[in-house]
Amino acid sequence: MKCLNKLEMQLFIDDALSSEKKKNISLHIEHCQQCSELYNNTLQDKNLIFKALSYLDSDFTEQEIPEFKKYSVQKKSNRFQIFKIAASIIILIGLGFIWQIHQNKQMKKNTLLQAQYDLLEKEDQNKTWHKKQIDVVITDAEGNFEGAFTLEN
Repeated sequence: MKCLNKLEMQLFIDDALSSEKKKNISLHIEHCQQCSELYNNTLQDKNLIFKALSYLDSDFTEQEIPEFKKYSVQKKSNRFQIFKIAASIIILIGLGFIWQIHQNKQMKKNTLLQAQYDLLEKEDQNKTWHKKQIDVVITDAEGNFEGAFTLEN
């Protein structure tokens, strides 16, 4: 048997182990110097603590300390995972909307630039100026391209 740690020794002293484990640990303590010293030190610490507590309240040593409640970490973790996934989806949807708005603005801009280019491609800009020619691009209130034409004087 391997040597005991402090927790295992405390469980042995508190009589919180199965009878088979207690028997194996007792045999080990008899043959192992290190575990024997740990047993004696732990037993002395326990006795010292109970002696100190007896000065505070004589009924305290008879009271049983309730066990700690073990909370499921998994449930919290699952809730947190669901929250992270939901937040990621919301962010992706938001980014999709922003990208779509940007694409619409870019498409409107490109359409407007293409109309201007088409009008200016016909002739050199200097010639257009000298002919007193005006290129008109028609858009609606939102900036959507509706048409283009050239006015000549």
